[in-house]
Amino acid sequence: MNNFAISSTGIGEALQRSASALYESGNTIDESIALITAANSVVQNPEQVGTALKTLSLRLRGAKVELEEAGEDVDGMADSVSSLQAKLLA
Repeated sequence: MNNFAISSTGIGEALQRSASALYESGNTIDESIALITAANSVVQNPEQVGTALKTLSLRLRGAKVELEEAGEDVDGMADSVSSLQAKLLA
């Protein structure tokens, strides 16, 4: 019987996919594990959770180059956070 939302193996799998992007976004290891655990309680797939958190983190930071390198779609994405802010303020 499973008593927890995720196993230590699952946390490791998700961190392998997302740790550097989450760190660059300013998350601590504790915050990263909390995000992974919360998301996995719904999704029940650590690999997908890790990839999703990496993608979300990169999109929130406006990391267009890293998203392109990861094979993610960047059509319509702002080139930087400052350019997005300028558009929103206009």
